[in-house]
Amino acid sequence: MTTALSTRPVLALATLGAALLALVAGAPAASAHTQLVGVDPQEGSTVEAGQAVTLTFSEDLLEIGAEATVTGPSGVAIGAEIVPSGATAVITLPDLEGGQVTVAWRIVASDGHPIDGSLAYLADAAAIAPSATPSPATSEAPTPAPATSAAPTQEAAQPAADTEDGDANSGTNVAVWIAIGAAIFAATGGGAAAASAKKKQRN
Repeated sequence: MTTALSTRPVLALATLGAALLALVAGAPAASAHTQLVGVDPQEGSTVEAGQAVTLTFSEDLLEIGAEATVTGPSGVAIGAEIVPSGATAVITLPDLEGGQVTVAWRIVASDGHPIDGSLAYLADAAAIAPSATPSPATSEAPTPAPATSAAPTQEAAQPAADTEDGDANSGTNVAVWIAIGAAIFAATGGGAAAASAKKKQRN
């Protein structure tokens, strides 16, 4: 009887120890959070504007609270579109500067825990955004049109001069014809007077 009673505390302690061991062993699994398990394309790859970067996680994600930015060599951060779906999040890269770029992201796991990180990529020269500097063809001052106002004035003046010359010639011609007519008239009148005088002498 004494032996049976003495073994009960030992069994109780053993059971309690096993329960505590089970709790300790299960604690890491219970407290583990969603983790990033895959990236496509791999970090360090060459990327370009419009390309998609796919992040794969160990658990599903919430469709809210996701954010992404892309920072180029100039240090300016540009917002990028990120779409969570299931256990993946797809980031669409915006216009990029040539050189080293950093893609920073933030998502929310299904348990509400936020997860963030960053990835480094290389953007080649072809991925540089178009410059706003105008081309030389558009920056040159427009060539002024040749002046044409003086020519019509000179052309208009020429007929006027011709008209004046014509008027002068016309006046001269009239004077000449008047002189000729006067001479003829005088000659005719004189002939008639001479004939009349001869007739009187005969009578």
